[in-house]
Amino acid sequence: MINLKTNAEIEIIKANGRMLAKTLGLLKERIRPGVKTKELDRLAEDFIRKQGAYPAFKGYRGFPASICVSIDDEVVHGIPGERALKEGQVVSVDVGIITTPMELLPLRSDRYPIKPRVCFWLLRRL
Repeated sequence: MINLKTNAEIEIIKANGRMLAKTLGLLKERIRPGVKTKELDRLAEDFIRKQGAYPAFKGYRGFPASICVSIDDEVVHGIPGERALKEGQVVSVDVGIITTPMELLPLRSDRYPIKPRVCFWLLRRL
């Protein structure tokens, strides 16, 4: 069954997409060799909460973090922690926010009109 969205719901989705894009942009600026993945998580959570939203992944089925950070051959759902990023690693970041009763609006390239263009970065010398 296809559930059509109202114009108001579409505007909410657009606003959430903009917030997700800003969050990913902020993380992109901070992804550097030596940065710990838990630092990225803290940065994202602080930013999301300052926007009046909540990190959707935190607490979902026991997930302990606000974002997912996967490195190199990790497929998805990497848990941020003490790992420091190294030059040459491929880093994937997933972010989800809750702003409305529409519940979880994750950033998924295959389902939402605003696609994550900054999800993957290759750390290298500038």
